[in-house]
Amino acid sequence: MKPFNIDERWVYENVIYWTDEILINLSYLNYFYKKETGMILDIGGGYAPFSKITNLTNYTYILVDPNNYKLNLAPNNIIKINGYAENIPVDNESVDIILTSSCLQYIDQNVFFFECQRILKEGGIIAIHENGPYNPLIIIARIIQRFIGLFNKQHWEYRNTILEYYKFREIEGFEILRYSQTGFITPIFLYMQILSFKYPKSLFNFITSIDNYLLKKIPFLKKMTFLNSVIYRKI
Repeated sequence: MKPFNIDERWVYENVIYWTDEILINLSYLNYFYKKETGMILDIGGGYAPFSKITNLTNYTYILVDPNNYKLNLAPNNIIKINGYAENIPVDNESVDIILTSSCLQYIDQNVFFFECQRILKEGGIIAIHENGPYNPLIIIARIIQRFIGLFNKQHWEYRNTILEYYKFREIEGFEILRYSQTGFITPIFLYMQILSFKYPKSLFNFITSIDNYLLKKIPFLKKMTFLNSVIYRKI
């Protein structure tokens, strides 16, 4: 059995329009991962949305997150641990797959990748779905949020929790199996999600097709995409 059930009905609720690309990345992970059992570690996964499409019969799913409120709301059919990505409370070479999604910006990434080297088995996989730093639509949103933070302590404190956005790079001890950059103009749908605007699927498909066309014709724009999907394998 493969680790993930690629169910098109599933929705990544944190950033809804990321759903299609995340499913594509996980389908590649299914292809690269050759075992039929294993341990999956979800780092900073909050409510553990990936667990809903994980084959929990054959795979142990562990959620590590420092937020007890989110841990309590996560499904009860997984293992939940209060902990941090820089000091992951699992044994050496015990994990087969590590997942992250919109998490690395809050942590010391160098320490995290050292931890991945420690806890992953040989051939173990990291699947990353992370915010890029240079998308113009998202930069505007970050500036607005910083401005709001001048008058709202909660927003100000949230912005100060961000250390550094993920930038694609090679990691010592790992090979890169897949790297995808998506979302140049589609981040407009994040605004719609935040404002609870409803839009037809046809509009999303139309904007996505324009997005894909622009990224294909003007490769430079890939530096300004919002979603970076990467699969690393420990060697």
